[in-house]
Amino acid sequence: MRIIYHLPRIFISLLAGAAISGALLWTMQWMLLHKTVDLQVDRERPVMEFVRLKRDSETRVRERPKPDP
Repeated sequence: MRIIYHLPRIFISLLAGAAISGALLWTMQWMLLHKTVDLQVDRERPVMEFVRLKRDSETRVRERPKPDP
C-alpha cells in the first residue's frame, strides 16, 4: 500500500526520463542532418614514413664456466 505515496515521484521521474531521452534523440538527429563541415575527398594527405635505422653493433659472446656435476 505504500506505493500510493510514491506514485507522484515515480510519475515525475518517468516524465523527466522520457523528456531527456527525447531531447537526446532530437539532438542526435539534428547533428546528423545539419552538416556544416564540408569534407574534401580529393585533398592529399601528408605521407609519413618511419624508417628504422640499422646501427652497426658488435655482438659480445659471454663464456660461462659450467658447474661441476
